[in-house]
Amino acid sequence: MPYIDRDTAIKKAIVACIKVVGHGITHIDALKVAECLGEIPVADIAEVRHGHWRQNMYCKRIFYCSVCGRHIEDATQNPKEFFPYCHCGAKMDG
Repeated sequence: MPYIDRDTAIKKAIVACIKVVGHGITHIDALKVAECLGEIPVADIAEVRHGHWRQNMYCKRIFYCSVCGRHIEDATQNPKEFFPYCHCGAKMDG
């Protein structure tokens, strides 16, 4: 689901309403639209960081995160299968 910036939506709604004031929309209507948008709860989201597991050049079972450098040991040679995310929160899809 896409997210929008509520403050930006309120500003754009007010500007759009003010442009049509006198054509069936009043200043009170514009304020009501802004009030309704202001009542929508804000989602607690964070930007997804993307990274990948880099293989250690000296030991083929050791991989490290391209974002934070955390090391893991994985004998399967496919760390994304068992470690799709690093502890730093990076999604290992790169």
